[in-house]
Amino acid sequence: MSDWIGYPSVETLSPVQIRINVAVDKSIFWNINETLTHSEALFFFFIVTRGCGKSYGCKKRAIENFIKKGEQFGYIRRYEKDLDEAYKEFFKDIVDEFPDYEFKIEGRKFYCRIRPEDEKEKWTEDEICGYAFVLSTASNKKSIPYPKITMLIYDEFMLDKVNSNQRYIPNEPISLLNLYETVARPGTGHPRVVLFMLGNNTSV
Repeated sequence: MSDWIGYPSVETLSPVQIRINVAVDKSIFWNINETLTHSEALFFFFIVTRGCGKSYGCKKRAIENFIKKGEQFGYIRRYEKDLDEAYKEFFKDIVDEFPDYEFKIEGRKFYCRIRPEDEKEKWTEDEICGYAFVLSTASNKKSIPYPKITMLIYDEFMLDKVNSNQRYIPNEPISLLNLYETVARPGTGHPRVVLFMLGNNTSV
């Protein structure tokens, strides 16, 4: 964990995280909406056991934001391989929550729309609900604006300490902050962007 010196340990959980633990005690699954009512923070760290709904809750919130408000999200993984293994199945476990909608993934873009009468109807740019980012190459996107993104999801941000084949990228916290600034454009009129960092307590 030496490359993640800038990240809090389990022993130094913030009040936001303490409230999350209380919420989890009341239910099997984490309620992202309840968490957001407690804080105006920009960064949220969730380090909990597998299967409590971290990724599911974030994806549901992201899709609802797009459907209700036209807001987009960004999905972040560390390496190209990590993203390739995860993003193709991004909507698989969440589609039943939105029976009137259909989803598509193409070219590092996530699409969502009301199911059309004509199944052959072409998808449009207005139906892009999110973008996929590879943190190790994110510096290539510094000049690209993302004016509608209000939510970033960094999945599996903590490596499994049992798997010695995994590595953090050099200066990873700085790379993540740079990506955040690329999207959020601090000091401009860009809307508030919230970053959710999801990890498993087995990685601690």
